[in-house]
Amino acid sequence: DELILRLERSVEGRDDPKVAAMLHQLRAFRASAASDPGACLQHLQRALASFEQTGDARNACTMRANLGCMLTELGDFDSSDAMLRSALTAAGRLGLTDLETVILHNLGHALLYRGKIDEARMIEQRAIVAFHAQGALRLEGVTRTYAAKIALASGDLAVAEREARAAAEMLTAAPPLRAAAVAILSRILLAAGRTPESLDAAREAYA
Repeated sequence: DELILRLERSVEGRDDPKVAAMLHQLRAFRASAASDPGACLQHLQRALASFEQTGDARNACTMRANLGCMLTELGDFDSSDAMLRSALTAAGRLGLTDLETVILHNLGHALLYRGKIDEARMIEQRAIVAFHAQGALRLEGVTRTYAAKIALASGDLAVAEREARAAAEMLTAAPPLRAAAVAILSRILLAAGRTPESLDAAREAYA
């Protein structure tokens, strides 16, 4: 907070879109950490506009990816789908392979909530393969959590349980992320009628 305040004071009265872009990006991350998704969305939008104004295609692409993720969190799945597809096209054109995989992972999640289960499953699987090849264990674990949610939505409980357990194992070193994997495992076990196991998983996720 102190850093943001000092930056704001130092650029007061200056019209520098490069500085404005970075400052809005910083404010967006701060708002996200403060659980203020509305402010985060606004600052991401302003950062995107400023990056586009300066011709910074790489950072503009990253902002589109972040915006798509935030729109999913806010429940605007149509806008999220469009934003993420735009980011995906830009990432491919710019050769941003790692970012492209992150976008795929988030697009699959948005598609789940739009009811496009088959496409969501296919895209999430592409992201899993790519993250595995990159050795990105944490991101692969989060992607498998999404894959478990997708499989649960399709009624494939065996695949859902396998993905959720794999995610929980991969995310042992990242407890905040692992909690989501164990929570979805609880839902899967409940759907399978395995109530005592489901309750154990729910308690673990809550803890």
